[in-house]
This record gives sequence, structure tokens and C-alpha cells, in this order.
Amino acid sequence: MSYSPIAPLDPKGPEQGLGKAEVEPLSASTLPASSYAQEYGHHHGPAHRERRRVGRRVFHFLVAGTFVWLLLSFLAKGSFHGWIRHHRHRETWTQLGKMDGDYEYVIPGDVVIDECVQGGDWTPSEFSSAVEFPGQEADAYPFHYEAETSFDLPLSSDTLFFISRGRLHSGSVRVATSSDQAEDTATVNIIVRYNHDYLLDSTKACLLSRHEGEKGVGLFTPEWRRGRRFPGRDGQIRYELSVVLPELSVEALPLTIKNFETDIVNSAHFLEDLNGKVFFDSLLLKGSNGPVHAKSVNSTTVEVHASNAPIYGKFNTTSSLVLETSNGPIFVDVGLESDADGSSPTFKAHTSNGKIEAHTSLTSASGSGGSFEVTTSTSNAPLVVTFPASPVDSKLNLKGSTSNAQAAVFLHPAYEGSFDLHTSLARPSVNRNPEVEDPTGQGRKRVLEISNYGRPSTTGNVYWGAGERKSEGSVVVRTSISPVVLAL
Repeated sequence: MSYSPIAPLDPKGPEQGLGKAEVEPLSASTLPASSYAQEYGHHHGPAHRERRRVGRRVFHFLVAGTFVWLLLSFLAKGSFHGWIRHHRHRETWTQLGKMDGDYEYVIPGDVVIDECVQGGDWTPSEFSSAVEFPGQEADAYPFHYEAETSFDLPLSSDTLFFISRGRLHSGSVRVATSSDQAEDTATVNIIVRYNHDYLLDSTKACLLSRHEGEKGVGLFTPEWRRGRRFPGRDGQIRYELSVVLPELSVEALPLTIKNFETDIVNSAHFLEDLNGKVFFDSLLLKGSNGPVHAKSVNSTTVEVHASNAPIYGKFNTTSSLVLETSNGPIFVDVGLESDADGSSPTFKAHTSNGKIEAHTSLTSASGSGGSFEVTTSTSNAPLVVTFPASPVDSKLNLKGSTSNAQAAVFLHPAYEGSFDLHTSLARPSVNRNPEVEDPTGQGRKRVLEISNYGRPSTTGNVYWGAGERKSEGSVVVRTSISPVVLAL
């Protein structure tokens, strides 16, 4: 079979036609049916039409199935998230009322509950204005309701103690004095702020006893078993526990408290200026996630334990002072006094990732002498220790350490003894004030001896006169990758 060739277009244009060759129409009839079907795959018989109908049905089924699957997925996703939102909301509102056995109150085993205030026993009250303390942030989360209660504790108790336990609360403990307070009691006022009645129903304020002669107050909110999630901010309470001590007459001052202890969670401590008004034989403050601020405190022994928060204020002791926190600075004025019995006061300060700045005044009841020990340590933050006052002929042992930050120590002219400074990648510095006068008034000459000066250590001695006390005290300061400075 032959095809007639198509004549080329005449360059003269359409007016001249297509040339003399005639074009034979090309159609299906030109080829045998079998040959046409083989080359072009077209079949117009009954079997072919049936296959096309089946193909269309399959295609439509797939499209419809895909649409239904997408629709169901969308609806299921929306329903799931809606269920989650509903479930969480419902759990928040009913977790205390309908989940008996899922939570408990954690009360220390050595504590006896004398009486409790809970739910309707709380007294509704108007919002009160809190005393402002440095470092106390305003509460950014709104609370709509407030209630209160109070207890009285006998000051003759061997120990006054205050505890809190639970996951639903945060707040503060405040200690202050008042001339209107009865001389033989401490009044404990508790204010709670909340947004839902079930929170007040679940909050217990209790009068407690512990061992013989120990009286206290506790605040308790639930702890969940089996690791349940605790509610968000809307399901929290904020509390303020104020301990009001009597402010005695001048002739009877100071008021003496044998032992005063706190052990509170997610809470801060604020102590008013108690200097000359109250003296503690022993003061122990334990808290977490809240600052500790003492405007002025006098005690034989003081221990402060915090976490994730600063410690600052003024602490005076005749025996021992311990300040510990983490992830927060320590800024304090410290008074260490060697009493008439010749006590040897100690001061320890420790934190991490926070600056320590301690201005430590050393005094002696006899006017001279006394032995003092100071240990300060932090990390990744500066260390500054100064000694504004020190008795003559006293002995000081100081250890200070940090890392990745400067360490600086400023000694009082009365210091006599050795020093050992160490750092890396730097040379320790010793700065001497040539105008310092003999603290005894005898006109003695001050001698500075450096036995080793270089990297990474500098060592030596400083003393007055002939050097009888050249090795009396000891100062050791350490850091890394940063300067060490000793000022004499």
C-alpha cells in the first residue's frame, strides 16, 4: 500500500495554491481495521466499551474513597482535639471532687495535727496589700477570692516551726514584730488567694505539735499519686503566712526565741528588721523556688537553704552561719562575733551560677583576738568577699572559690598570715595599699613577702612588725580562666 506525498508549500503564498500534487485523505478506512487497531490501540467493539465503563467506575470509586478518607480524617482529628480540650477542662474542675484515692496530703511522720481549718472553716476576706520587699515580684496572675485564718503559738515553746506541703500552692512566710502583740504568744495569720471553691475546699491550715514542747503551723494542699498532672495556674492558690512576734519594751529587749524553723515549698522568706528586737538561739529557714530576704537577723546559729532563688540581707551570729542556694546570687552583710566565752564563729556560703558578694565584719567581745572561719564557693559567676572590720591579733581562715569568673578578696589591715592565689590563663594580682597604718596604733611597719609570683599561682605572707604572726591566718582563693585579685 502506498501514500501520496504531501506537496511542499509554494513560497509564493496561498494565492498560488498547493501545487499540482493532489492530497489523498488519510482516514481509518484507508487501513484495514486490524492494522489500524494494532497501530493505534482503538477498539470500538462491545468488549472495548465494557472495559471503559469498568475503568470509569473504578476511577470514580477511587476519587470518592479518597474524599471520604480525607473528610473522616479531618473530622476525627477535630473530634480528638475537642475531646482532649474537654477532658482537660473537666479534669481540672473535678479532680478534687471525683477522684478520691488519686491524691493525698503529705504530712511529716513526726508531726501531730491538733486542729485544721479547711473549706467553709476559712473566713472570707477583702484583698489585703502585701508589704513590699526587694526581690518580690508582683503577682501577674489574677486571683478573684481571698480567705484567711489565724493561730496563736506560745513563745515558751522549745521550737516554733512552720511547714508547707503540696502541689497546688506557692507563697511566702513573713516574720515581723508589733507592739500590739501579746508578750507571751506569736500570732500566725494565713491569707490564701484562689479562683475556684474546690481549691479552698482542698487547702488545709493546721495547728501542729512535734515532739515535746514544739508547736507549729502547717499549710497542706494535695499531692497526686501515680504521677498525675497537676493543674495550671488557674488551679493554684497563693498564700501569705505572717508570724507576728511581740515588740517588747526597751528594758525587756530583746525577745529571745529558742528555736525557729521553716520548711516550705515553692515559697519565699521575708524577715523584717529584727535587730535589737528579737534574738534567736537557733534559726533554720528552708525553702524552694523563692528568695530569702532578711533585713537584719541576730542568732547564735543560722542556716538558710534555698534553691533557684537569691539570698540577701544582713545576718549576725556568734557561732555559725550557713547560706546555701542554687542558680541564684548571694548578697549579704555578715557579722561574726567571737563572744565572751571565746567562740570561733564560722560562715559558709555556697551557690551555683550566681554571684557571691559577702561583706563580712569580724568583731570580738573582748575587743581583740578571736578566731574566724569563712568559706565561700560558687561557679560560673564572680566572687567578692570583703572584710570591713577585724579585731587586732585575730585569726582568719578564708577559702574562696569560683570558676570561669573573677575572684576578688579585700582583707582588713589587721589580717596577718599567708595567702595562696590560683587561676589559669592569668597571673594572680596582689594589690597593696602603702598608706595603711598599724591598727594597734604602735606604728609598726607592714611587711609583704611574696614567695612565688607567676602563673598559675601566687603565694606569700603579710604581717606587722617582726613577723611573729606571719603564719597566723590563711587565705586561699581559686578560680579558672579569669583573674584573681587580693587587696591588702
